[in-house]
Amino acid sequence: MAAAVTPLGAATVIGNTSHDIAVFLRPRRVSALPGVGAATARTLTRYGINTIGDIADTPLATLQRILDIAAGRHTAPRPEVDISYPAKALDAPAIPSASPTRCGTTVFPPAQIGTPP
Repeated sequence: MAAAVTPLGAATVIGNTSHDIAVFLRPRRVSALPGVGAATARTLTRYGINTIGDIADTPLATLQRILDIAAGRHTAPRPEVDISYPAKALDAPAIPSASPTRCGTTVFPPAQIGTPP
């Protein structure tokens, strides 16, 4: 999801706390969730459930009635990811200089990438 909203050549850094994850996820459209197709997104939107935060704030029983039992369970937030917090937290400042705490590197042999000019 982060890669989908990141411009080419840039990096999106999301902290690993529940709060940081919630700040990133809550405003995203329901259609950004894996497994939520166009028909499910339309159905949720008809009920005023437009964002992932709206899903998090909707009781599981309500989601089950709107979608059906299986889809409601699939769409509801998993208990290990707590994205419920006050809406004012969305006003948290962005920190453009933040850097990831971990970074991966792939080393390619010169034969794969050619020799420098």
